[in-house]
Amino acid sequence: MVTQFHATLNLQRSALSTIWALYPLAYLAYPLIRGEFTRRYHYPFIDVNEVGWTRAMTNAFLIAIAFLGPGWLIVWFDSLLGRSLDPTLSAK
Repeated sequence: MVTQFHATLNLQRSALSTIWALYPLAYLAYPLIRGEFTRRYHYPFIDVNEVGWTRAMTNAFLIAIAFLGPGWLIVWFDSLLGRSLDPTLSAK
């Protein structure tokens, strides 16, 4: 029962970290849409006029990985620490 609870809790944590990643994705859409109308992009790494759509999306993807990767690692390390600190889990 305890193991199932911890597995569910860890799944919820990783799902929450992914849900929180949707906010920056929505924020990325705003300057891209705004830039299409004004032809001004406030961030040089997504300036479609200068770098093109392919490079702008590549830059956005790399920045997302730079933030999501460590976030997922922290959640994973937390789940490992939870297992090693809980004696009822290590007995199974």
